[in-house]
Amino acid sequence: MEVTTVTLAPKRFGVLIRQKRLALGLTQEQLANRAGITKNYVTMVESGARKNVDLLVRLVLADTLGIPPLEVLAPEEQSKLRILERAITLEASEVYVWGLQRCIQAGERPATGSKYGAQLALRRVVASHPERKKEIQEIRSRLNDLYP
Repeated sequence: MEVTTVTLAPKRFGVLIRQKRLALGLTQEQLANRAGITKNYVTMVESGARKNVDLLVRLVLADTLGIPPLEVLAPEEQSKLRILERAITLEASEVYVWGLQRCIQAGERPATGSKYGAQLALRRVVASHPERKKEIQEIRSRLNDLYP
């Protein structure tokens, strides 16, 4: 039996994010850093001013705040997510994460890839290795520096 969810309107999604952020005692800036997005983006999401929040951004925010992904995805998005996750191998994700770590250590920007690709790779690694969540969270918090 497949579990589905109802799409949250931008305002309702923003309220959910704000409530969970406040419950965790995080500022918008702390949430933004942990999620690898900008504080301005978090502000727009929470106020409902940001329409059509990207699927991956919703997933990253949900993951960062401990919200089950099904609460922020429409049924058709759930199938897209499964396709994306199957398309990215764990090995490729590990290599991507390794490259991000090297860039952070060297103070350089990645020569290839994108923030979304990085978010997918980080999500894939943490899904297979939950014990690495803290390490992945630290890398995710540096994505704005790596991909301005």
